[in-house]
Amino acid sequence: MIYSSIPLATVATHILTTVCLTVLVTRTIARSYIALPPSQDTRLREPSRNRHVKTFIALAGISFLSATYHAYTFSSLSYRVWAAERGVKVPQA
Repeated sequence: MIYSSIPLATVATHILTTVCLTVLVTRTIARSYIALPPSQDTRLREPSRNRHVKTFIALAGISFLSATYHAYTFSSLSYRVWAAERGVKVPQA
């Protein structure tokens, strides 16, 4: 059996990116917690938090679109293989 390296590379990249971002966020949150000043200074961190929220929204959207695309591609291929094995005519895309 010949395996394509593209799906493996995609999954590995996704996992590596997730781990790196998790470490980055954990470090940022830990540093923020350790350096927590009195309550009057917490407003100074709001712009940084807003940037982090926007970053994670973008990453979640990209992840969702990537997962949707690959799920659709896999389902389409799976259906075409199933149809070919049973002699079912499939409209060409």
